Amino acid sequence: NGQYLYFRKEPFQQLQLWRLLSPTFLHFGWLHLAFNCLWVWDLGRRIESFQSSYHLLLLVIISGIVANVGQYLMSNPLFGGLSGVVYALLAYVWLWDKMNRPVFNISPANDVSSISY
Repeated sequence: NGQYLYFRKEPFQQLQLWRLLSPTFLHFGWLHLAFNCLWVWDLGRRIESFQSSYHLLLLVIISGIVANVGQYLMSNPLFGGLSGVVYALLAYVWLWDKMNRPVFNISPANDVSSISY
């Protein structure tokens, strides 16, 4: 049939270091891409406005590499998406607000005090 996907598990042996970050740019559907982009836009906008673009870029690169290496070690190399980066950014803004002066204003899911009836 010819519809096979071939892959090799040697990116570290051949020093193909771009493969550590490149799966963050792959998505497997429009909905997956849309939700990942919305979260990165919302959380990234907050981080960028209170800290810097360089800080956001560093967070995205480091979290993307850590998430991709973890996924690679736990499963096969057929994966992609920004979900690991999204979770890392969400954890970052949540921890920042818990440990420092709250600046990101991420409201908890059970906070219904701001809902008007």
